[in-house]
Amino acid sequence: MRRCEALQRSLKASEAASKMWRHRAEIAESLLFKEEEEDAIYIVNGGRIDLLTDNDSQKWKLLSDGPRRQTPQWMARRIGNICPKFPPRKINVSEALTSNFRPLDLPKPDEVWSIAQEKIKERDTLIEHVIEKETIEKKRKALERALQRKTIQWQKTPEETKLEPGTGTGREIVGNGLQA
Repeated sequence: MRRCEALQRSLKASEAASKMWRHRAEIAESLLFKEEEEDAIYIVNGGRIDLLTDNDSQKWKLLSDGPRRQTPQWMARRIGNICPKFPPRKINVSEALTSNFRPLDLPKPDEVWSIAQEKIKERDTLIEHVIEKETIEKKRKALERALQRKTIQWQKTPEETKLEPGTGTGREIVGNGLQA
């Protein structure tokens, strides 16, 4: 019985979703063909609200008025006190030219210091120190390569060490213990 009810609910939901998508497709088609009716109300993005709300009056209220109520005056004052005072947005050029607010004057890219354009200073101790380190590192690497080429690597011949019983490795001690 429960399965049947669940299937019926699922079927209703899928039918409602397909109906909504069909409605959206019809609206998109009419918008593409420029068929506008004066008294028609176009809701292009109903989305999940169609599936979530059963009451049509509540749905239309949310879509027309929005989800929020009007911001109270006391909250608007607090928000105004907290937010920084930006200059009002200028709508036209004449208003912007006659305004008391100074525009933001940023320096040109040529005026801004850049390390890429900076020249190396002569007689700078830090630069000389870095150059000395680099030359020493290059010489060290060259010497290491030369030594690797010239040296012969001697191979050690493995010596057979005969240990006395009882003083050798762990395996030997265990082996001797088992023999006794």
